[in-house]
Amino acid sequence: MFKKLLILLICLSANTFLARAQDTTHVRSHNATHLNWYGDFITKTKFPSADTSYKKILLKFTIGCPTNGCSDWDYTVKVYARRPIGVDTAGQPVYERIEFARYITPYSGDKNFGFYRDFDLDITDFRSVLTDSTEIGVKYEGYSDGFTVSLDYYFVKGTPIREAYKVVPVYYGGFPYGDPANSIENYLTPFKFRPNDSTDEVGIHILQTGHGFGGNEDCAEFCPKFNFVKINGVQRFSNLVWKDNCGENPIFAQPGTWLYDRANWCPGEMVRPYYHDLTPYIGNDSTTFDLNMTPFTNVGNNSCSYNVAANLIYYRNAVANIDLSLEEILAPSKRWSNARFNPICGQPKIKIKNNGSLPVQGIKITYGLSISSNLQTFIWNETLDPYQSVEITLNPMNLPANQEFIANVLPLDSTWLDYDMFNNSARTTYNLVKAFPKKFGIEFRANSAPDENSYELQDASGNIIFSRDGFKANTMHKDTVDLAVGCYTFVVYDSDKDGMSFFANNDGVGSIRFRDMGNAIVQSFNANFGTEVRFQFVVDSTLTGISETPAEQNFNIYPNPASDKCYLENNSNEQVKGVKLFSLQGQLLRNYDGLSSEMPITIDLSGLANSYYFIEIETDKGIYREKLLINNVR
Repeated sequence: MFKKLLILLICLSANTFLARAQDTTHVRSHNATHLNWYGDFITKTKFPSADTSYKKILLKFTIGCPTNGCSDWDYTVKVYARRPIGVDTAGQPVYERIEFARYITPYSGDKNFGFYRDFDLDITDFRSVLTDSTEIGVKYEGYSDGFTVSLDYYFVKGTPIREAYKVVPVYYGGFPYGDPANSIENYLTPFKFRPNDSTDEVGIHILQTGHGFGGNEDCAEFCPKFNFVKINGVQRFSNLVWKDNCGENPIFAQPGTWLYDRANWCPGEMVRPYYHDLTPYIGNDSTTFDLNMTPFTNVGNNSCSYNVAANLIYYRNAVANIDLSLEEILAPSKRWSNARFNPICGQPKIKIKNNGSLPVQGIKITYGLSISSNLQTFIWNETLDPYQSVEITLNPMNLPANQEFIANVLPLDSTWLDYDMFNNSARTTYNLVKAFPKKFGIEFRANSAPDENSYELQDASGNIIFSRDGFKANTMHKDTVDLAVGCYTFVVYDSDKDGMSFFANNDGVGSIRFRDMGNAIVQSFNANFGTEVRFQFVVDSTLTGISETPAEQNFNIYPNPASDKCYLENNSNEQVKGVKLFSLQGQLLRNYDGLSSEMPITIDLSGLANSYYFIEIETDKGIYREKLLINNVR
């Protein structure tokens, strides 16, 4: 059954999509469904009838841990609608699967029951399959106990800018790549289609990820290759099937190789679809769609494949050519997925999409605080192509406590009528940044690969006011800064995108922290940060120091996962009296006596099997415990 929401608002995409309750219908197909052992979890779901028009359909995908904890590994999760299309020779039903969302799980052996992450997706194009009584499946491609998943759908009533009235599946499945005796082109065969009417529009929605590695290029998981979209034999589009920012993953640090760039996926993220408007290239006659891959011959690996789901989307009844939407306020934001660069004190950042069929030549953005009539204006003088999105960084502004940030977008050319003004505005709450005294120290202990690292301080507008590189290996470097009152950003870069503490390399371990002039640690950073650290703060002339370190920063154990040793950093004023190592079952395995008083403390893990353990730290003020993974894979 579906039901009307009783709350005043629903808020998706970090408080940026708002809808009146009476205009929104909520449907849930899966409720903390336990995913395990390569299972296919199908449920019949009652969606709104096809005769009701909806402006937008949003999916909230929530991944979580079952009672016994999450899986260790990165596995594929597919969400699809299943439709019967006939019977086979044995009289069994045959189905077609229309996949509309895909997720790759994070390395999560360190996550327990209660952990969850949610993701918001616009699936308006799949309205024609989300009607009446429909079977919705979740395919978990993992050979282990795994995760839980909840799927919530929000149908926002109204007239869409164009009606997506039909979905035609073209490809669905995993196909071998690089095998000269079994080419992927045997599976990605040309597909003929014909629009129902000359006014129809047609788009292609492609979910594609590469899997398997080894051989000459570590394909297909770790090799960037292009796909080519051809219409009637002519190449019209190409996409590099690759994600180059896994080291910026908001779920970090994971107990696995989370930061390696991969073939259009990162562990713990939704898979981004490739979308192209095919309308300019089709006529009234039969049209041929074909998806080709970069030619490649794999040597020494037979598990190389691409997992492809391609669906043609048919549209009709276009009501406008221009429609901008403010998809998300990225900063300031409280949303977990934006925590890598939040909270902020300087430049807001928003994401805008062009939902119309014409390019938008310039965008006017107004923004500020919800209780103020004095809003700022930002002019973006570039072109946003049809059905594309852009992230825009705005000019700096003050963000005081207990207020909301608001933004609004419009085409710069005021003669262009924006079809749906309702989706042009957004608001969000935010947290305040930390405040530091004018003068404090930066302590940077380089690891064994110091040439990979640099850091800089930026002012509120992003101008560099101080920078440092040229570090010496395995050495502590100290700088004292004396800053004016204002907003600043501290950025640490790693050119190899593997941070300063990562179990799967030989770079050793470094550390980064701030100390006030009283020698108290006021900020420390996780050295297993991947690509970069980005931290904003304000300087307050009334502060001379910060009296106590937050509890979660008292101790840092790194690297985690570890190999033959790990390090204990004491960021508090507490005295370490002893360290013990326990199995997950509570068995005491090692008691470390006679530890050095110098920081960091080295903890010997040699001879221990790959598994999870508990490190127990006893101090003069209490006992702390942290989960540690030993993984001797090199």
